[in-house]
Amino acid sequence: MAGNRKKEIDPARLKELAGLGLTQKEMAGVLGMSEETFYLRLREKPELTEWIQQGKAEAASEVSNALFQLCLKGNLGAIIWYEKTRRGIRDTVEIDVSKLSDDEIRGRLQQMVKEISRTGEVS
Repeated sequence: MAGNRKKEIDPARLKELAGLGLTQKEMAGVLGMSEETFYLRLREKPELTEWIQQGKAEAASEVSNALFQLCLKGNLGAIIWYEKTRRGIRDTVEIDVSKLSDDEIRGRLQQMVKEISRTGEVS
C-alpha cells in the first residue's frame, strides 16, 4: 500500500532547509510529514541531526562573512552591529529601583543622561 510507505528524509535537503533558518517544525512541513514523523526519523537516524547542525553552521558562517565584508567597506550599521555582538554591548541598562525613592531615581537618571551625552554610553 502506498499510504504505508515510509517517508525518508534527504540529508542534503534537510541541510538546505536548516541553512535557510527553518525550525524543525517548519522543516517537517516542507518535507511533507508530521512533526511526529520528523522527530521519529531524527531518532532513527541521528546523523540527520548532524546535517541540520552543519546547515545552520554553514549559513551562520556565510552571514558572518557577509557582515564582515560590509564592515570592511565602511558600512556604519554593520560595524555597529558587529561590535555590539562581538563585545556583548547592549542598548539597555538595568537598575533595581525597588528600594529607591523618586528623588533618587530622578538623580540616577540625570547622571545617566549626562554620561551618555559625554561618552555615548553608560557604564
